Amino acid sequence: MKKKTNTGFTLIELLVVIAIIGILAAILIPAVGAVRASANNTKCVSNMRSIAQATLLYAKDVGRFPSNNAGSGENNWAYDRDIMPYMGFDKGLVEKMRGHYATRAASSRSSSSAAFLSGAGSVFACPSDDVERGDPQGYVRSYSLVPWMFNWGNAGGTSTRGYDSLPNNRGIPEVKVLYPAKAAMLVEWHAVAHYVGGLGYATCDGPGLTDDEDIHGENCNVAFADGHVSSLNYVDVGAGEFIAKYWGGAGIIE
Repeated sequence: MKKKTNTGFTLIELLVVIAIIGILAAILIPAVGAVRASANNTKCVSNMRSIAQATLLYAKDVGRFPSNNAGSGENNWAYDRDIMPYMGFDKGLVEKMRGHYATRAASSRSSSSAAFLSGAGSVFACPSDDVERGDPQGYVRSYSLVPWMFNWGNAGGTSTRGYDSLPNNRGIPEVKVLYPAKAAMLVEWHAVAHYVGGLGYATCDGPGLTDDEDIHGENCNVAFADGHVSSLNYVDVGAGEFIAKYWGGAGIIE
């Protein structure tokens, strides 16, 4: 009679396998998270470059930067709607957004509206933006012009930087920027009431001052008036230093 052999695992062997799986998970999970974070940051930088280039095309065509919903009349128009035609979006569909922000309910009206709003929602949203909006139907906008690009009346440091002779709440003329590579133009602004096509701009004087506790680690992407995008550590670069280096340092001429 053949003796029966036990082919199962012993308790020690099982514990060893579980320990190995645990070690592998501890190694792989952070690595996967780091890869995802890197991919999100790459997408964010690409978005900002596209938005910055469209903003510069608008400025060259119109002679000034967008006003970003910071006033009334001709200035009462969100900057993203101003620049969308320069990004290839249909001007007629952009016009239909006047007076309200983009929602998924609006995108259901027609296939053209759905494609337009989905495309706009993709390029104006940072993948790392996880701030919960008040309206879950609204398309997220993660980027804003810095306040001094449109001479917002309450923007920090404006009174000493050549703004006194320029209209408040209106995009400043492009020719006023002496050193575009040093002039911050767009910052990430992950905020509760920030939607594509709606009211909302960076009500702060530097990167990282947002509703999001963690944008890209301790970094925030910033687009400059020459079109390039840099990642700034908002812990090392405070609001005052940001203004001094990246706007005040750019220079404004009367």
